[in-house]
Amino acid sequence: MDPDIVISYDIKDLPFVERLAAELKPYDWKVWYDKLPSSINSTVEYSTSQRGQAVVKSKIFLMVLSLDSIENVTCQNELALAYVTNSIIIPVARIDNFKELGDHLNSGMKLMLSKLNWCFFGKSDNFDKKFKILISSIKADMYKIAPMRCFTKSSSSSPNSSKFATLFRQNSVIKESTVLKTYKDTDSDDSDCHSDLEVDSNFWDRHFPCETSISWDIFKQCFLVDYEEQISSKYSYSKLAFFINMIFRDIFHCEQKLDREVFNQFCQNENGDSESFYNKLQQYAVGYHAMKQVFNMDSQHRLTAIENLGSYSSPAVLHFLEDMLHESDPNIRAVATIALAKAGKGSKRETAEKILPMLQDKDRIVRESAVLSLGKLKDRSCVKAIIDRW
Repeated sequence: MDPDIVISYDIKDLPFVERLAAELKPYDWKVWYDKLPSSINSTVEYSTSQRGQAVVKSKIFLMVLSLDSIENVTCQNELALAYVTNSIIIPVARIDNFKELGDHLNSGMKLMLSKLNWCFFGKSDNFDKKFKILISSIKADMYKIAPMRCFTKSSSSSPNSSKFATLFRQNSVIKESTVLKTYKDTDSDDSDCHSDLEVDSNFWDRHFPCETSISWDIFKQCFLVDYEEQISSKYSYSKLAFFINMIFRDIFHCEQKLDREVFNQFCQNENGDSESFYNKLQQYAVGYHAMKQVFNMDSQHRLTAIENLGSYSSPAVLHFLEDMLHESDPNIRAVATIALAKAGKGSKRETAEKILPMLQDKDRIVRESAVLSLGKLKDRSCVKAIIDRW
């Protein structure tokens, strides 16, 4: 059965993880963590595959953060995989405060973890108190996933009681902000910096209120005035260049004249409401970084990720699936072709045009994957190309 909760950790944190899993056991959640010693060569490939599948299928992903785990590439990969497959991520930190890890986090992990709520266990003996805080957060998140289901501690006297015995009322949930802290909460200079810009939903109106288009150079200059210091201090100066390149390439498609309508579309959320440009940009950057991390994984993880990414149609997912069509590994190309058809079904014609060249691929499996993908899209304009190829 698919896990409700997956725990990602470094082997040096195993005693802590075993205690955490034992405390979670009385609750009606299916908790999974890799019990195989990754140091044993004969089990490494099996373990990697199993961990990847578990992360993809999990509802909640607990990332045990320590000086060891933040340097562990497998943990970094699993964090990225959890992000791109929409698992709820809760960092469980074995420290007393953010600063103990902050200086050791690379800019990519800072990007993924900075806006999440952390639960601190620290070095004290107050495990039970901290565990109650974690349970409150997990319950709140489980309620978001399945409001009518209640995950309560099982009674040893009633072994046959219903798994979801009582309704978990929304007003009984402790808000995350009261029990957990975000990474930015500890840095007052960063949290206060440009706070008025964070809540201003329209960067364009602030700088170009009467313009329907603007040059890239002017837009870039205004962006740097507002956010250069904030991004450089929060992440790194190199990440500033990453943000700039992402805006130019992914949002405005390398156009020198920027259109306001394109800007407005980027700032819209899934409900059609406008959000802060900077907040949307951070969300996109995290997704972009996570996708890059996923596709830099070992082959087994990549296949697992690509196979499941067809369910997600964000711009970052589509962008990277397109890149995967040019991979040297034919297995990657084949799986990416099918995943792209699933992820891009919202714009069938555009997606079909990207898949059509795969009919000419030198590998038979890739060509067959392209035929199946085009058939799934049901774009009649592709029929002749398929007939001609076959």
